Amino acid sequence: MWIDPELRVGYVPQKPEFPESVTPISLCHAAICGLACTGNAEEALSRFGISREMRTRRVGTLSAGEQTRLGLACMWAIRPDILLLDEPTCHLDIEGLELLTDFMLSHKGAALIVSHDRRFLDDVAMRLLELTPDGIRSFSGNYSAYRMQKEAEFDAQTKAYIHYKREERRLQGKVSQQMEWFRSAHRSAGQNDFLRAKAKKGARRAKATARRLERLRKEKVARPRVNDSPQMQMRQAEKTGVRMILAEGASKAFGSTLLFDRLDLAISRGDHLGIIGPNGCGKTTLLHILLGSEPLTAGTVWRSPSCRSFYMDQHYETLDPNLTVLEATMEAQLRGGAPCNDRGAQTQAAHDLLASLLIRGADVHKRISVLSWGERARVSIARMLISNYDLIALDEPTNNLDVESREAIELCLAEWKGTLVVVSHDRRFLEHTCNMIAAFNSGQVSVFPGTYGEWEEHRKLEAAQAIGPTEKPGHTVLELEHRLALLSARLSEEFQSDEEKAAMEKEFLATARALNTMRRK
Repeated sequence: MWIDPELRVGYVPQKPEFPESVTPISLCHAAICGLACTGNAEEALSRFGISREMRTRRVGTLSAGEQTRLGLACMWAIRPDILLLDEPTCHLDIEGLELLTDFMLSHKGAALIVSHDRRFLDDVAMRLLELTPDGIRSFSGNYSAYRMQKEAEFDAQTKAYIHYKREERRLQGKVSQQMEWFRSAHRSAGQNDFLRAKAKKGARRAKATARRLERLRKEKVARPRVNDSPQMQMRQAEKTGVRMILAEGASKAFGSTLLFDRLDLAISRGDHLGIIGPNGCGKTTLLHILLGSEPLTAGTVWRSPSCRSFYMDQHYETLDPNLTVLEATMEAQLRGGAPCNDRGAQTQAAHDLLASLLIRGADVHKRISVLSWGERARVSIARMLISNYDLIALDEPTNNLDVESREAIELCLAEWKGTLVVVSHDRRFLEHTCNMIAAFNSGQVSVFPGTYGEWEEHRKLEAAQAIGPTEKPGHTVLELEHRLALLSARLSEEFQSDEEKAAMEKEFLATARALNTMRRK
């Protein structure tokens, strides 16, 4: 392999490692001076959203996402000719993803990127390289184009294989038929020269057909290879009540740091809520509050007492490192209420489930402590799938998963009829699984009743209206929709007085009329 010695390479590893005691600004200056570049450290840090306050903090105090931004800023500062990026989106929040995408689109040089982020690859990739057991294959276009090409190839290969097998069976049958006719004719011919000659002609035809069959088999069409990908299927939720969680005036602060203030949020059965926001804004804290494992500073959160919930944390700390994969799965099975009178059936069910997630053979007896992050993610998913739950709470569930696993859990959750609350920066995952978005922004959480794609369009509209006309009809509609959902949840409460309920019904009708009026405009 030859590399141009004059080439300036910008490399960002999956987990950048920096001296913990230095500051971002000093690191960026060092990167520029080390290569005698003309870059500007302040501009580089600003480009990737590293605030002035953050620039003078010790690197050891930065989050994983902030350290990734720092790595990208140091790379940009040296003005590289070629970029080598290893999972650059893994720890970035949505703002960081957008900054990285903008940078990639403006970069004039070459870039080689390792990534499982399908939305990012769609936005920036011009060619994809697929690593296969048979070598490396190249596909023109972005990720969606790659998928379309793969599907078209599979369809074409399937048709060719079906045609080949059909022709093979036809020729086999014809050879058998012709040989049977020859044997019958030869026996019947006796010493009759004419009939014997006719039988020999039949034998020659059979041999010619056999040669055609042999040539066909030399050009054998291989059976289309189906990738061994995880198969996931959720058990359907059993709870029949409508309300799952109701937060009113919820506020949370740590000391003088306010995470969010006066949040009103109603989550009903079947809602799939995606929680988004910058790194360190409090998304995981909000998830814990909704589950009841973190107290509020002010306000109230009501949770259905009969709701059976499952929580998958970002770092898989709920997994006991001393258990084996099989033991951890069966523990969740028993905790989920499975009867303990048929141990053999439970063990087989756990084995079958783990096999569907590509955990087989001796791997089921590995201890959690020796597993990779991707394997721990799949064990956590197995624990989710093994029992019935009404509410699933997931914190960055697609981290450490390959593309096939991401698409499998995405499809599984999209079809699930239970209630989902998920913290994620995976935009494609959010788009396909969530029908509500809770977005953190400057100490407030706004709730949007729609998909992630619709939220993006709404955000762009708000930004455009902030620059142009002051009228914001879309924002008013969303406020009314959110208020209507809260009132609907409160009206189902049985502990209210008649006067309170009448006032609430009056407000509900007034809100519904106002919403209908806005929609007709």
